[in-house]
Amino acid sequence: MSPSAIEFIPKNTNQENQTIKLSSKRVAIKYRTIDDYFEEAQKNAPRSCRFYYWVIFMSMGIANMGDATEISCMNYVLSNPDFIAEILDNNVKKHGATLASAIFVGMLIGGVVTGVIGDQLFGRKRILLTGLLINSIAGLCSALAPSLKIICFARFTSGIGIGAVLSSLITLTTELSPSSQRGLYVSFVASFWTAGSIFVALLGYNILGRLELSWRIFLACCAAPSFLAFVLVAIFVPESARFLALHGDFERAAHEANVVAVKGIGYRNGRLLTADELAFHFSLRGNVEGNQRLKDAPPVPSYITRRNLVMNSFTRIKSLYGHGLRRKTIPLHILWFTLSFGSGICTWINTIFAQVNGITDVYLGAFFFASANIPGNFAAAIFLDKFGRRMCFVTSVFGSVIALVFFAHAVYQEESNPARVVGFACLFHCFLVGCWCSLSCMTGEMLPTKVRGTGMGMCSASGRIAAILAQFINGALMDKPAFLIMIAAAMMAIGGLTPYAFQMEELSMQHLEDDVPEEEERKKLDITVVSKELV
Repeated sequence: MSPSAIEFIPKNTNQENQTIKLSSKRVAIKYRTIDDYFEEAQKNAPRSCRFYYWVIFMSMGIANMGDATEISCMNYVLSNPDFIAEILDNNVKKHGATLASAIFVGMLIGGVVTGVIGDQLFGRKRILLTGLLINSIAGLCSALAPSLKIICFARFTSGIGIGAVLSSLITLTTELSPSSQRGLYVSFVASFWTAGSIFVALLGYNILGRLELSWRIFLACCAAPSFLAFVLVAIFVPESARFLALHGDFERAAHEANVVAVKGIGYRNGRLLTADELAFHFSLRGNVEGNQRLKDAPPVPSYITRRNLVMNSFTRIKSLYGHGLRRKTIPLHILWFTLSFGSGICTWINTIFAQVNGITDVYLGAFFFASANIPGNFAAAIFLDKFGRRMCFVTSVFGSVIALVFFAHAVYQEESNPARVVGFACLFHCFLVGCWCSLSCMTGEMLPTKVRGTGMGMCSASGRIAAILAQFINGALMDKPAFLIMIAAAMMAIGGLTPYAFQMEELSMQHLEDDVPEEEERKKLDITVVSKELV
């Protein structure tokens, strides 16, 4: 059936359902969105056919594991006597804080730059691969560094790679997930942060503790997950169909969406998503004639001038703080800042354990601390879609705050009980992972596709500023660990009040937005005019 045989008669300005006149008969059809298609595929495909779909998310999870490994490894070398003598010149308070903050400076820059560029040019997958490759190389360079300056530069470079991964990973996970189970899949990918923490703890316990090998071997092993993730993502993970459709590449977008639905979810007996359906929803004028013009038009050039790139970048960043989005962006900044500041204590957890009388094996305590994330991950996967992101976030934050208060009290006592100290630290870490799973879902869902990578980069940048600040405060207060822990608890409490103070929306189970609100309103007005013309 050729497009010329179909005459569209709009029924309403929503343009969701259209009526076609064909051979003097009227037949109702619906042009599906990507969210509609993924939901349809999930409902009609048997669960036993989703192995490849889980492989896709597992590959992205290992990428998250690589980030966790690169960030957590400093926690172990900062408490290693050989590293302190050889690299830090026995000055942990000053040089340790500088080294710990170097990676967060790189994450700050990398997250913003790659988020903006990813939204405009390269897409989610290529930015993710670039970040993983940088991580792998910088991790090996850290293991070979001869001085503090060189290892600081290597950690800074690694931070750029981690920033690239963070700006694209949750964005891509969000856009490949069906609306009804987005919390489950985001939590699954986020849970690999726990796997990375446990992996580093086991390496530290065996390499630095039991075998007493060099810290250089430890850092070299920590680079392995990022390289493995690079290979897996390159082979298994598709590009975001939403990103491709938003940039007018409807044929490739339909192909990638069908790969996810057919090969991933196991959709077999239904109608495949077509380029016309994507063009209808993502082009300004939702009609076949307009879509045909889009197909016949010359392809968009693959290059972009430096000036246009910079101007478009500023426009996208500006739109995050415009009238339509600032009520979402500003609270997200507060959440990322407060949660990242509170999480900064994790970098120094081994150092805190080392100051507690009775804890004879710091690395074993760190292993328990890392393993405490496991029940938190299970809880997030179960409850995020059931109770919503906001409720899970607030509950997890105040659970973390209460645990930190008891943790500080246990550390403050002169005769500290090692079991209580490690136990309350583990309880804090269990709730903390629930906070991050909830916040990752909230950020991905509140930001539209057009600026999702940019927004993720900007929000994570505010988190990196908090993390940098936390490293210097924690380093300066290391002689007063109880006070340090209470400051982290106070900051997280502020974050826990933010969702209700700013009346943040609950967007679980809802379809993702693609355009910023101002542009969406302009499109609706234009579609209304076109509809009247056709009638």
